Amino acid sequence: MDQEHLDDLADKIADGKCVLFTGAGVSINAGGPNWDTLLQDTMQHFEYSTRLAEPEDLDGEHEIEHFRVFSDIVRKNSAEEVHQFVRSELEDIELSEPVRSLARLPWHATFTTNYDRSLENALISEQNNQNIRVIKTGDEFPSTGHPANLLCVKLMGSLEIPAGEKGSMVITKGEKTKAFDEKSRIFDVLMGQVSNLSVLFLGYSFRDDIFTNLLERVIVDQGEPKVDHYALFRDWDDYDEDDQYYLESRGIKPISGNLSDFAPALIDEVSARDPDDPRIKGSESGIV
Repeated sequence: MDQEHLDDLADKIADGKCVLFTGAGVSINAGGPNWDTLLQDTMQHFEYSTRLAEPEDLDGEHEIEHFRVFSDIVRKNSAEEVHQFVRSELEDIELSEPVRSLARLPWHATFTTNYDRSLENALISEQNNQNIRVIKTGDEFPSTGHPANLLCVKLMGSLEIPAGEKGSMVITKGEKTKAFDEKSRIFDVLMGQVSNLSVLFLGYSFRDDIFTNLLERVIVDQGEPKVDHYALFRDWDDYDEDDQYYLESRGIKPISGNLSDFAPALIDEVSARDPDDPRIKGSESGIV
């Protein structure tokens, strides 16, 4: 784990100058399914087969257009049935320690591309001094922030909202396009407010097009990076030089490691910068 990058990141978080983005890896760490497993279980449940995704391809090594396959499953069944099944697979996911500890940190705002409630539940439980304002449709988004509100923005929908309604889970290609259009106002407003803030990406892979789309959107809204951004990659050393150059040219400071080791290390570093902050306790306190 790169200690210099960890130190710099901890400084930003302690000063309230960091925005958190969480992806599927955070929910997977909490016991949730990865994309391939979720798709495979959905195919089995609906007795669906297709040349778009052969069973042997769902091994994490092949490129699968998950949204395209889900679109076809919905076409052959119904959006309500597919959403109900996906909801049943995800509704019990909850963050556990040490990753849950990250919800205590003084984030400027939080975003997630996960459907489940694990991040918002952890924030509501751990952020004792702030109201958590969950943004599911974009209509709830305030034109101006309030210092007592910590935003949790659900970029890809929420499992609580019925299929077809604004803010429901994004599982088809059409829903994905629509969701990014609907959330554009959120990006426009928030990125105008956080142009000098850093972003920490957790639970994403460089091979995840959601991550690269988010990254490019941040760059479009903020311009060329004026501050450093950070991303945790479990397999950073496996990326080739072109991938590493792309991320570093976008202002990304990579941190190599796994989430369970990263979380307590970051908590300790932030806690050391403000030991009197009651929200933050280091791993030595026994909380994590």
